[in-house]
Amino acid sequence: MFRLIRRLVSSCLYILAFASSTFANTQDPDFFSMSLKELMDVEITGSTLTPTSLKNVPSSVTVFTQQEIQHIGISSLMELVNFVPGFQSFRTTQYPSQNTFSSRGRRVGANTADVLVLLDGQRLNTAFSGGYSVMFAKFPLSIIERVEFIRGPGSAIYGSNAMSGVINIITRSNTNEINLGYGSFNHKEADILGSKEFEVATIDWFLHYEKDEGDEYLVSDTAGPGDITTHDPQTMFDLNLKISLKDTFINLHRYSFEASEFYSLGRLDNDFNNTQNTFSSMSIKHQFEWSSFESWVWLGFHTTDWEPTGLAPVSTTFRFNDYDELKLQWHNSFTINNNEQLQFGFEYRSLDAPDALANNIITVQSAFEQDIMGAYVQYQNNSFEKYNITLGLRYDDVEDTDSKLNPRIGVVRKFNETHSLKLLYAEAFRAPASVEKDLVNNPVLLGNPNLTPETLQTWELIWIAQWDDAMFNLGYFNTKFENSIIRVPIGGGVLEYQNAHENPVHGIEFETSYQANKFWLMRASFTHFTEKPESSFREADTITSFIVNYNRQNWNINLSATYSGEREFLSTSVTQTTIDDYWLFFTKISYNYKQDWEIYLQVKNLLDEEYTTPTVGATIDTGVVNRESEILIGGKLYF
Repeated sequence: MFRLIRRLVSSCLYILAFASSTFANTQDPDFFSMSLKELMDVEITGSTLTPTSLKNVPSSVTVFTQQEIQHIGISSLMELVNFVPGFQSFRTTQYPSQNTFSSRGRRVGANTADVLVLLDGQRLNTAFSGGYSVMFAKFPLSIIERVEFIRGPGSAIYGSNAMSGVINIITRSNTNEINLGYGSFNHKEADILGSKEFEVATIDWFLHYEKDEGDEYLVSDTAGPGDITTHDPQTMFDLNLKISLKDTFINLHRYSFEASEFYSLGRLDNDFNNTQNTFSSMSIKHQFEWSSFESWVWLGFHTTDWEPTGLAPVSTTFRFNDYDELKLQWHNSFTINNNEQLQFGFEYRSLDAPDALANNIITVQSAFEQDIMGAYVQYQNNSFEKYNITLGLRYDDVEDTDSKLNPRIGVVRKFNETHSLKLLYAEAFRAPASVEKDLVNNPVLLGNPNLTPETLQTWELIWIAQWDDAMFNLGYFNTKFENSIIRVPIGGGVLEYQNAHENPVHGIEFETSYQANKFWLMRASFTHFTEKPESSFREADTITSFIVNYNRQNWNINLSATYSGEREFLSTSVTQTTIDDYWLFFTKISYNYKQDWEIYLQVKNLLDEEYTTPTVGATIDTGVVNRESEILIGGKLYF
């Protein structure tokens, strides 16, 4: 395998040199073109619910567009996360093929319940865990038109779960494309995107399917001495349908994922380990105007089914089925004058779930119902010559827990056309999830019905510089927590969710992009945490990434990499064991043939790095093994 990787690297370099000399005097088509100015001019909507430029948005934001995503040698959202300052993602032992992730050095369990993930306005966080990563082990990048990674508090707009960040995904429209790929581990994947305009409506659809037989691993047997061979086969299906009827928009989404063998609940059992996830949603949004207001009403519903199986400590099947969430939101925007805007809105959410059962007999998570009412207001003013000011406030009343009021203040100071400075302050909260309150009959972890919401306060100072061919921003943030919800030992090897004190998080985030000429585009990020909570030992103190993209004539060549510093995990001896740092390299070479056809070669883990990541659950003495190099060959047809 290493010889093959070495040949691929040599081939990449050869093609790069060949393209540089061969296409020196040719004209570039628009098909592969990537302009830094276009990327910097993308307007952000997730931070304020209004279109705002990157320079003026009152948040720390990183944005990736489909034009940029399609060139990077990755395929899932959890892989893209590692190219974002402050965010990091890695594989765990909790469930087969699950990746957890965090924002700014703090992660709530394996579920990342403190980061809100939105898909065209639909919350993807689940009702039973409050998080995203359990249900969406691999979310496909091919559906994304634009994704906004908003770091820091978002509760002044979104309420609970938007405590440490927001990932706002906007799906593709007006696209007709077929993509087929085949690669390592008998991997097969297919995408179909279509758009059809009728007299009264436009319909956009997206269909994604992928399946592979998994890599092979020789690891320590969790059931006894010696080693055992395991695999990680997986299957994913994703369907998205959008219907536009003038001012009314209907969205239907269905996602399912199945994985088997490997680790489940921290243990190995090849004959039994399995997990099946299904997420189904439907929403309708209607825009209208009344008086001087531009308004919309959004009604959405989603339901989730999750069935993990594994040794716990005997073979057990868990069923967390029919977890439902209903959301109704009314949003209004009023333009006071050319320089002042006012937004306000109301939101209602209803969570409903039956008992979760083990082997259809034992209740492991009690049934719950919860209503959440929220109201928010936001004022934006850019009437001052050199200042943009954003003030926001949201009130949330969460049934059976405390109500919360979360303010937000953002001041953007423009020094000139190049340099500006952002000073941001915000507060946020997260209501305890059902898994933290209602977990029962668990020999190692107990829920706590007396939990109160956890809160944080964040200060940020960000310097932004932007030229025609370059951009960078450098930020410092300071976050303090109150009543953090963490797992606390209560004796006998049992943990319980409790409100407790946690150390603050301090850190710096740096991001830059540079376009040397119309052929070369480079992007890099760097994050270092100078302090973080003791419970965040699984998160690296230092993370970085870079992307180098070369585009000329019909060729596009991309080389990218992510770096993670040392991490720690709890081994079977209940001690914190250090995991080495590592670099992961990716590449993708694309060729546009006859304008409507594209062929490509993609390689993940280009150098075949052997690396491990932290466990969730003290059941093994080594870290979690990850896949070796993965090669994918594919083709796209645009019609």
